[in-house]
Amino acid sequence: MILDREQYYIDSLAPKYPKIAGSPLGLVRSLETRKLMSEAKKGENPPLYGKEVSESTKALINLAVKKKKGRGNHPLYGTYRSLETREN
Repeated sequence: MILDREQYYIDSLAPKYPKIAGSPLGLVRSLETRKLMSEAKKGENPPLYGKEVSESTKALINLAVKKKKGRGNHPLYGTYRSLETREN
């Protein structure tokens, strides 16, 4: 309920600034804070670090990446806007 109220005031008082209540969007951290965060994260590896990936898995990943690329996968690709929508 608090976040809803905060979002209401953000939207009504400063509508031109895209901020979401409760999110760190637009937060500027100091150099000291960024350094501490970086040091805390050192030594962590991705979950699949050091694991072997089979050729068939690589082929599937490659196929999935290729499928996602391109204009044809955009949900609005090939649709046309009405004259009224374009004027707005």
